[in-house]
Amino acid sequence: MKLTAITIDQILNNEAKEYNVTEWTKKVNRLATFPNCQFYIVPKDEVFTYDRFYVTYQIPEGINLLASFGYSSSLTNNSFCIVFIREDGSVETSEVKIGDKSGRVANHKEGRKFMAHQSKKYNTIWTNEL
Repeated sequence: MKLTAITIDQILNNEAKEYNVTEWTKKVNRLATFPNCQFYIVPKDEVFTYDRFYVTYQIPEGINLLASFGYSSSLTNNSFCIVFIREDGSVETSEVKIGDKSGRVANHKEGRKFMAHQSKKYNTIWTNEL
């Protein structure tokens, strides 16, 4: 997957909004209030016949997140991995290595505290969608 950063105006005016302009605008404007908010597009291709959107932002507890953006949403308690967005827009994920153990970070109090610390200190981005 390769992300291309887009402006708030570009996502607000993308043709994907036509399904429900009011809801699209409301979601963009709500996310734009979070610190470090950046929207991305993955243009349609042979596999996906529509543009896909992602967003990075920082939630109040200090965790930087990467999430898909669109009309649907779902709550999940999936564990998290680190996301690297390279200069060319390519995306890589990595599990966390602590001592001799590696894996994803659980979505619980201690795990969220760890992710917030890493985000604040190293600007780490996390996702539970990839």
